[in-house]
Amino acid sequence: MKVQTVWSLLKLTARHQLPGVKGACCKWQKGRARGGYGRTNHKGDPWPAHRLMWTLLHGPIPSGKLVCHACDNPPCINPRHLGLGTHKTNYEDMMLRGRYRAPSPRMHLKQSPAWQRAYLEALKKYSKQPLDR
Repeated sequence: MKVQTVWSLLKLTARHQLPGVKGACCKWQKGRARGGYGRTNHKGDPWPAHRLMWTLLHGPIPSGKLVCHACDNPPCINPRHLGLGTHKTNYEDMMLRGRYRAPSPRMHLKQSPAWQRAYLEALKKYSKQPLDR
């Protein structure tokens, strides 16, 4: 699939209105990456669809900046819902909007045995409560 213009990107979306967001989301309907973000190719390179939309409209994304979604909808590429931010502002926005999910208490079980041992030792050393095993 060749994506050359903003219009060719928008033709690959479905529109969905979200409460509290100005204008409908333009939900990417093709390939998706981890986290639900749209994926496409542009001039032979893979791109996140929302970053490509921003770049086609505004030029290169400045170093240290992210393209953030005002709608909190990862597949959305509506230009009105996209804006630049930093990792810090994106994190603060995530906390303010209640999108933060704490890691699973059993996250350590998916790691290597050496990592698990180090994790459990750190818990024993720094935890104020006894560790259930």
